[in-house]
Amino acid sequence: MDVSVRLDYADLGILPVITPAVTQASGPTAGDLHITGSLAAPEITGKITITNGNIQFLNVRRPLERIELEILFEGQTFVINKGEAHMGSGNVVLSGKGGLVGTSLSNYEARLVADNLEFDSPMYRGPINMNLALLSGVKQPLLQGDINIERTTIRVPLSMLLESSDGFYLPTLGLDVQVHVGNRVRFYDPVFYDLNPRGEIRIRRTLQNPALDGFLEATSSRIWYLNSQFRIINARADFNIFQGLEPTIRLTAQSRMINTTIDLQAQGLASNMEFKLTSNPPMSQNEIQTLLLFR
Repeated sequence: MDVSVRLDYADLGILPVITPAVTQASGPTAGDLHITGSLAAPEITGKITITNGNIQFLNVRRPLERIELEILFEGQTFVINKGEAHMGSGNVVLSGKGGLVGTSLSNYEARLVADNLEFDSPMYRGPINMNLALLSGVKQPLLQGDINIERTTIRVPLSMLLESSDGFYLPTLGLDVQVHVGNRVRFYDPVFYDLNPRGEIRIRRTLQNPALDGFLEATSSRIWYLNSQFRIINARADFNIFQGLEPTIRLTAQSRMINTTIDLQAQGLASNMEFKLTSNPPMSQNEIQTLLLFR
């Protein structure tokens, strides 16, 4: 086999046709490849480049812009010689290398580093800071690294947190990612909660069957229960690798009305929590529930 391939008229503008996640894209894709060897063991020399690319993702306010990418092919190996892009005042850098065995990749390693990438969408608004590596493995590739969340508002409906991912295609991928939830992070849903959590969570197992290990704690936060707002005194969610994604929650909260203080205690798995109400002056559970519903 002795084939030359040139990419003179390719462009990122094809992306909206390929995936609905991209609404608009531009940027010339160039390449000059020389392929020799056999179909079972091809050898590729040359490079592929993207210059000044831009991608607008669905429901994301800012585009990923000034995309620069250069991939060098050297026989049966490749190197990501240059990979960078910007979103707002932040940037992301991609690097990597690996081998080519037939039409498959082998012994590869790719690293993605995001520095204050300004992400603004209905579900996530704030900077993205992460250092992730994708490594080849014997049975499956592994995604590992760290994600740091600060100065961010995350708005995810409670129903979405508890729903199954059945029916969605998820690639085979191992996980070992540490997530740090730091200062000025807000989890918000207008119907259920307004939380300011802090903590550490480790995501493990696989993308198809992930499990969490760690904790989140929240103070100076609010929840809504029986049509009433409660101020959280203390709350903690503990994640156990044997429980998958669902945490065990313990919280104490309080709601004040005229001449009445109501205390709420809740504990259990997020999908099956037990709630207990007490009041001052004392009332029965039914009386407290009625007062909250029709306040």
